[in-house]
Amino acid sequence: MSGILNEIINAKGKRVLDLGCGSGVIGLCCILKDNTKVVFYDLHPNIAPLKNHPLSREQDEVKVQDLCVGEKDESYDLAFMPFPSRSIDRPIAPDSYEMGILRNDDLVFMAFEQVWRVLVSSGEFVFFLSGV
Repeated sequence: MSGILNEIINAKGKRVLDLGCGSGVIGLCCILKDNTKVVFYDLHPNIAPLKNHPLSREQDEVKVQDLCVGEKDESYDLAFMPFPSRSIDRPIAPDSYEMGILRNDDLVFMAFEQVWRVLVSSGEFVFFLSGV
């Protein structure tokens, strides 16, 4: 957030992909910095309320689906993705959503492949550790 708001990461005029957006705070910060479009992406339907967030604009999208499914090659200037957390101290059911996301190292590699596909050649990929 601070990188975007302090303009260390320039979001102005960019098409932004917020993978694993959760609460949407990264994409919302990009909107505050006058980007062109944000696509909020997550596998969990808890992101649906972002469609009605007061900062969301007509051109912004909320997608509850797998990584970059249906996205055209080279369609984004900037992509964000948090590193999957392993910080949950309680047991996680092996067939749960959380197990698939939070404990799946293959997901990270699949995301890298997809992000490189959908970024323009001069695009930026910000892969960050959240919750630290």
